[in-house]
Amino acid sequence: MNKLFKRYCAMVTVLAMSVLVFLPMFSIAAKNAGVKRKTITLKAGEKGKIGIKNKKKKRTYKFKSNKPKIASVSKSGLVTAKKKGKAIITVREVYRKKSKKINKKIGTVKINVKAKQSLPDKSPSPKPRVSDNLAATATPEATLPPPNGTITDWQAPFDYRFSMSGVPYGEIEEVTYYSNFTKKTRKCNILFP
Repeated sequence: MNKLFKRYCAMVTVLAMSVLVFLPMFSIAAKNAGVKRKTITLKAGEKGKIGIKNKKKKRTYKFKSNKPKIASVSKSGLVTAKKKGKAIITVREVYRKKSKKINKKIGTVKINVKAKQSLPDKSPSPKPRVSDNLAATATPEATLPPPNGTITDWQAPFDYRFSMSGVPYGEIEEVTYYSNFTKKTRKCNILFP
């Protein structure tokens, strides 16, 4: 009887341990929705998207800014930075459960808005050249590698970076755009005539 009892206890112990080890692998508990990033830093005039992880079907997500004059947010979670300061966006999940409306807070996102960088002086006065000797000599062309291998003969003049005397220049405007190649928002400066 003593041997049988010991065997029974050993089997129960092995069974309990195996359940504890393998049970988490078969767990089907759903993960709660939440915000992907807790902090977003933008410059005035820029836009950024609030991402939500573990989104559920048939649920809507609402966004609200505590300071819309600093950072406003659209219904889809697109944040527009307006002026320097800090704001907090509250994200809520709305759904129905047994004919009862549930409005649950799933997180907050801190928005830090920095001042827009001032552009260089837009006066038409020409900027000095690096060397007066460059104007007297022929400008050699520097061969650059082709972007993405699509252009076979792509060259830029040597002095393309320098202002030329006696040439009027237009306004410079900083623009942000979405790059499909890098999958990021990029910036560029455009020189208007």
